[in-house]
Amino acid sequence: MSTEQDDFQATYPINLLLKAMPCLVVGGGQVAARKVQGLIAAGAKVTVLSPVLAEAMSPYIGDINYLPQAYGDFSGDLAGFWLVFAATSDEAVNKKITEECNAIKVFCCAVDENWKKGGFISPATIRKGGFTIGISTEGKDCVKSKEMKEKMMKLIDLAHT
Repeated sequence: MSTEQDDFQATYPINLLLKAMPCLVVGGGQVAARKVQGLIAAGAKVTVLSPVLAEAMSPYIGDINYLPQAYGDFSGDLAGFWLVFAATSDEAVNKKITEECNAIKVFCCAVDENWKKGGFISPATIRKGGFTIGISTEGKDCVKSKEMKEKMMKLIDLAHT
């Protein structure tokens, strides 16, 4: 019988230096756009793989290498990337991406239940006034992380007024 404690896996927080590092985001929706935004802010060399891009991706078109295809049609080499986000709306595809990344030792984060099999999770992040603050429930509740981020942003705004 599995308990929540059995499923718990502690994380080790780090800030990655991604300037010019090749990173792949598989997916073209709003969640993928948030991942792209953060990677671009970190100076990563971002490739987006998706048959279509949501409107949320439009601000990043000039800053990304866009491959307009589905992951199943991708003939590229995942080993060419340092970090991968599996950010599709298809859990089976995200699982396959995570498994393939694990097999070749490429850091991967899935944005669904497959995160448990990946190499990292990304916290809710605040960048303000020269600080970067990451907020994580270590994968237990992403909604709570987002709520705490919003509360922290209000506190930071109050402290700077």
